[in-house]
Amino acid sequence: MQEGDGIVAAAGRAIARHDYSTVLSIFPVLRHLKLSKPDFDTTLQGTAASTKNKLPTLIIAMETTGAKALEEFADSIKETAGAMLASLGKALGNLQLNLLNKSKVYDYSALSAIFLLNNYNYILKSLQNWWRVTEFLMDRNTPTFQPGTKLKDKERQLIKDKFKGFNEGLEELCKVQKVWAVPDQEQREAIRQAQRRLVSEAYRNFLHRYANISFTKNPDKYVKYRVEQVEEMIGRLFDTSA
Repeated sequence: MQEGDGIVAAAGRAIARHDYSTVLSIFPVLRHLKLSKPDFDTTLQGTAASTKNKLPTLIIAMETTGAKALEEFADSIKETAGAMLASLGKALGNLQLNLLNKSKVYDYSALSAIFLLNNYNYILKSLQNWWRVTEFLMDRNTPTFQPGTKLKDKERQLIKDKFKGFNEGLEELCKVQKVWAVPDQEQREAIRQAQRRLVSEAYRNFLHRYANISFTKNPDKYVKYRVEQVEEMIGRLFDTSA
């Protein structure tokens, strides 16, 4: 029982740190305790109520902690989406509902919880990678340039570095995530949709911002992709046959 209390306490600390993957350890233990409960009840017959209630209390504590981890993890994905793009929240909400429905096929709540947490972690990791790429498209610490303004060498290089960073990040992520396995077609398309919403809108605004700014004599070197091309590249992710 002391070890079980220790696991619950450790899981609570992990949740406070937003380290949701660590909480995975609680679900196999919870499943084992539930399966063993009939034997415990038989063994503890005739003992004090405080003794007999220790296992049910521990099971409830683990269930509560696991549920809290799943809820906060889902919320963290939505909060991340809100910081990226408001429209992304709807796509992630639909994806979350889809995963919840699929998790119901498992007979044991522990397996269902592991399925959800693994998928939430997968989605968050994917979107965080794209968020780092779209950082190049943000205008933080970048002055507003008017069309026809003669840029300084430092300003031209700043814009070039933004395009270069986005292009290289886009190409590398597409190369890596193209071979990621997402067997479920509906889930695969939902993740793509969330990624498209995140990247295409930010890239469209970025292109519009610098469309009439003369920052290079070789624009094709930096403006390598149209918005439609970026969306097509993302649309081929998670599909090794593409």
